[in-house]
Amino acid sequence: MNEKFDYLQDNYSSMMIRSFLPLIGQKIGVAGSLLQLAFQNHRLQDAMSKLAQQIFNKVSDGVEFLSDKLDRNKKENGSEE
Repeated sequence: MNEKFDYLQDNYSSMMIRSFLPLIGQKIGVAGSLLQLAFQNHRLQDAMSKLAQQIFNKVSDGVEFLSDKLDRNKKENGSEE
């Protein structure tokens, strides 16, 4: 499972581009084609990957914070009884 997760982290930007950009290209024609070309740029893919990684880290931090807070509340409520 870790290998699949690593693969997803390494390749999600290109997977996203392949999934959504054909739909955009069909709906907006030339502009969609230009977007497709722009997103095929490796530098742009790397930048998107870094941004998504930062967002993923922030979301993970938030989930961990909420989990810790819920555990703390559960322990406080359990010890009062």
